[in-house]
Amino acid sequence: MCRCVLSFLVWSAVVFGQCRKRVARVQQINALRQVLEECNSHELAEWIFVDEARLRGPLRALITDRKVGDRALRILALIGDPSDLEVMIHQPPNGESITEDRWKYSIVSTLLQPRSENQWEFLHNAAISDNDRWVDAGAILTLQLNHSPRSERILEEVAVKNPRRAGMVARALALIQTNPPAFEGKAIVPIILRSGWNRLTHTATFHRIGTHWMRRGVRETLQAFGMPPFPMIITKRTVPLLDEPPPVIDPIRVPPVQH
Repeated sequence: MCRCVLSFLVWSAVVFGQCRKRVARVQQINALRQVLEECNSHELAEWIFVDEARLRGPLRALITDRKVGDRALRILALIGDPSDLEVMIHQPPNGESITEDRWKYSIVSTLLQPRSENQWEFLHNAAISDNDRWVDAGAILTLQLNHSPRSERILEEVAVKNPRRAGMVARALALIQTNPPAFEGKAIVPIILRSGWNRLTHTATFHRIGTHWMRRGVRETLQAFGMPPFPMIITKRTVPLLDEPPPVIDPIRVPPVQH
């Protein structure tokens, strides 16, 4: 039994390392397509995110790919570049998905700051639609976190046109009406690093200077010990199987930072 487990761990580590090296070597669209098809590790999106400047172009080209289009779109949405979002809302993926509209969930979850009328309309239509319970829930939560007068007006319309989400909309409107404080130009971001059996958490401090965020410091804040990540078994279903997201817990409002 122990020998079998050890063999599996060795095999997993080898496959995990090979996938990471393949991402680093990707130069053409076909190579990235093969990586998306064959490397189903949870960390794949994170590796591409780190190298997004080089890989965003090939990812955009793969949105229409029959096999990997849905996955390419989800990774692009994770990266969250505004120019990519504008392209994705007009170009549904061709890859396999659980429902016809599930691809929209990745996009609405990234539209915290819509920059065009097209993006606002996409968010509005997703919130009032009841075709997929992940999509409307994601859109409502995004509108709640946007907490602008326009998002409030859209939510009031959603309460009428999508009555199945009346409770969720009521909670979102109640939070918006408390006028949660804006961030004061400072942020702390946890960074998780894996090295073999070690799981290290570093915390980075950022200050906003004008329109740019400047990194002020990074320090190690937590050490943990655990099994290395395993590659997932490749199946056709690569997105959650739940009919709708789990219940949303209202986020804790962070008080303004005292200078």
